[in-house]
Amino acid sequence: MVDAELAALGGSALLEVLASPELLEHPRAQVGEVTYAEKITKETLHLVPEMSAELVLRTVRLGGAHLFVASKRVGVESARESQVELSPASLAWVEGEVILGTSDGSATLVEVRPEGSTSMSAQAWWAGLRESKGDLQWH
Repeated sequence: MVDAELAALGGSALLEVLASPELLEHPRAQVGEVTYAEKITKETLHLVPEMSAELVLRTVRLGGAHLFVASKRVGVESARESQVELSPASLAWVEGEVILGTSDGSATLVEVRPEGSTSMSAQAWWAGLRESKGDLQWH
């Protein structure tokens, strides 16, 4: 959804610049030094318990983030901040939400995509888990 919004915004901005003779007559050179961004790989998008909650949320926003629960890959399509305190690598159901313990706090899973399935709410995924939910870990 965010990609579509950015594409529409970028398209309209490009059309505005191309339709404006003033903007085309006075191009501005890039200011500052060039920076290098490393290629994003599957390993970059693999969420691990050693990550901070902030880094987990940033990685999820990139798209394609995933983690493993009981050796099964689970894509994380959206998540948000959580105030619940959990130990790192813990996965728990707290007050109707699926909480992921990170190195410095936690994150709430909102929408996930289990391996071989379609996107669903984290609550629906949790309800369908066949593993023992007492001491569930993620990696």
